[in-house]
Amino acid sequence: MANRDLQKKAQAERNTKIRRKDLIVKSLIISVVLLAIVGVIVFSVVFNKDSEGINNQELIDGETETQYVVLNLGSTVTCEPCRQLKPVVDALKSKYSGEIDILSYDVSFSSKGASLASEYNVQSIPTLVFLKDGVEVYRTVGYRNQSQIESDFEKLGWI
Repeated sequence: MANRDLQKKAQAERNTKIRRKDLIVKSLIISVVLLAIVGVIVFSVVFNKDSEGINNQELIDGETETQYVVLNLGSTVTCEPCRQLKPVVDALKSKYSGEIDILSYDVSFSSKGASLASEYNVQSIPTLVFLKDGVEVYRTVGYRNQSQIESDFEKLGWI
């Protein structure tokens, strides 16, 4: 009987050690996640320029030369579809230079982008907001390839 009690006691001690190791691992994982979140917050604060008191039309006006504007609102830091859209937007920007202004803003790490996302009630990214003379006429949400966006330009009579 004493041998059985010793075996139970030894098993209980092993189980306690295993639980402690599991708790330590879980604590480390939680710490790493929290550290990453704090890092993102600090990054956004450090690199966020203050744009209080500036209305969004003023933000856009200084950067546009045409009556047709597309706002690309997303985040190439945190959003994979936004990263995939970037080369498409760059190609369109080059192709339609002087005809259509395409402006890209990071809604996560830029106060200008966050302000525009709020103004245009962006719920998901990437969002393309199509403006004519400063007024929204159309929008799309999610990744779109170049031919899809050019089709939008045609439907709007921009090309």
